[in-house]
Amino acid sequence: MSKRGFTVLALLSMLAGCGGNPFVNQEDPGADGGTPDTTPGSVYGDDLNDDLVMNSMVYDPDGNVIVVNNIPFDGATAANGQAEYEQTGTLPGDFGRYENVAGANRYFAVFRRSGTGAVEAGAFGTTAFVDFGLGGAAAKRLATSVSLPNSGEYTFTGEYAAIRIFDSASGINTPQYVTGAAEIDIDFGDFDGIGAILGTVSGRQVYDSAGAPLGVMDDYISLALGNVDRSNGTIDGGGASLRETSTGSIIASGDWSGVIGGTNGTELAGIVVLEGAVDDAGGTGNMRETGVIIAAR
Repeated sequence: MSKRGFTVLALLSMLAGCGGNPFVNQEDPGADGGTPDTTPGSVYGDDLNDDLVMNSMVYDPDGNVIVVNNIPFDGATAANGQAEYEQTGTLPGDFGRYENVAGANRYFAVFRRSGTGAVEAGAFGTTAFVDFGLGGAAAKRLATSVSLPNSGEYTFTGEYAAIRIFDSASGINTPQYVTGAAEIDIDFGDFDGIGAILGTVSGRQVYDSAGAPLGVMDDYISLALGNVDRSNGTIDGGGASLRETSTGSIIASGDWSGVIGGTNGTELAGIVVLEGAVDDAGGTGNMRETGVIIAAR
């Protein structure tokens, strides 16, 4: 896990022009006026990275609005005092691009609910801080429980989308989007019936903050061996690494997790968090990539 991605001095500097309170408790579960999501089948990025402080994400399909809790300075516009994010565009595939409707900081997000409505996932980030700053990620199963196979090997294929943030030294002061193709393999009968999981994200492309393509990246994400927690249908992922396609050398590293949903465990949603130094079509510098996966078998 990373250390908190900014200092008090950096935060004061960032807030000098936006009128925010530099002494607000960034970890307060009720910072946006809401409460943390503790429903079964929901996983959040705060377990993977200290800076991913969001602890509730609720999608309203009627208004196509995401309501989130505990991301600071993203604006309290919802009736419950939480922040709302509206869609601003799309990425190739089925992920949408979203932004907060108010707040001192401009936050960017990617979000998708699966076609069946069984699972959903979203990632949030901003360049308002000197370092990678605060944000969030969530993967959710819409039903409270799921019936999983007792055995069998299955391949889940789907989409990956991410928010990529650079530190201030890179000179890249706007977020970037990343897309890719995800493949997750689950052996439900391995590890004495617990279940074993691993996967990859390939065919990665990068886009600017308006969704315009910047180029194809010569890398892939490797998701290390994890296991299924049958008590709640979640994925206890292992490490995650971003690797050069030609050499396999590690560019960035982090962790991943997820949930399983759908009829008899036919869908999954995942979170991937990576930090490292890159030199690719999107630019050069130290970055954090917060990504999410929606896949089905």
